[in-house]
Amino acid sequence: MKNWKLLTYSFVTFEKTGLIPRSIYKFFQKLVKQFDPLYEDEVVKNFRISKYQTLFFFRYIFTIIFLPLILSNICKKTFFIPTIDYVWNKYDLQIFLNHTQEQRAYEELQHYNNELIFKNLLQKNSSNTLTKKVFYQKHLQTKAKKLAEEFISESKESISNILTDISGFLFFVTLILRNQRQFLLFKSFIEESFYGLSDTAKAFLIIMFTDVFVGFHSSHGWEVFLESLLRHFGFPENRDFIYIFIATVPVMLDAMFKYWIFRYLNRLSPSTVATYKEMNE
Repeated sequence: MKNWKLLTYSFVTFEKTGLIPRSIYKFFQKLVKQFDPLYEDEVVKNFRISKYQTLFFFRYIFTIIFLPLILSNICKKTFFIPTIDYVWNKYDLQIFLNHTQEQRAYEELQHYNNELIFKNLLQKNSSNTLTKKVFYQKHLQTKAKKLAEEFISESKESISNILTDISGFLFFVTLILRNQRQFLLFKSFIEESFYGLSDTAKAFLIIMFTDVFVGFHSSHGWEVFLESLLRHFGFPENRDFIYIFIATVPVMLDAMFKYWIFRYLNRLSPSTVATYKEMNE
């Protein structure tokens, strides 16, 4: 892998179109190469390079994705959570980080209260009213304490998630900056793999990507994702922010994607653009 030439892996990106279709030109070029005495050695060499590229790809994926996750979670378990627990217990911080958590707790307690009332009304035996009241208050108080413990744990988890994700992002950026050559090789491998697919496969991936992120039904996915993300970090689940985000970000992504098709893909692979338009109609 040390003898790889970096520029040889991104040549597909800079191919120029000519009068003869690229597929026909490549077919005759490959046919002529097969009569070359050194063709077999070249095939073996390309196979070895492809093998090294694949091994490098998976190793680099592990390095830049799984390694930051592992390191950040180690920091979370060994440092962030114990520190948050110590500070929380020492200064007796409030239960809720935002009004959304508070509203969820009130709704759950109200639901439990209604459930107790309903079960009490269904009881046929008539017991002492004072006993029922004491029983009712005891269960309601127990539920309130349990909810407080749950939301304190959720608040601590949200703060630790913020610190963990920040540390994971810093690990990720550090690994990329310290291994820029490997990152360029990784980027070239991705480009070569994508442009090496058939026109139908490329068009299928493009349609699947656009339908998931900027398609007609993508707004529901964005809504669920944003709600989960805000809850993950302990931020209030503001509906106005979610709706504004859904109304702007997918539109900008769609515009950027169309620009990429017009500016780059239409020049690099016109047949893919034609196949994409045929499949998308």
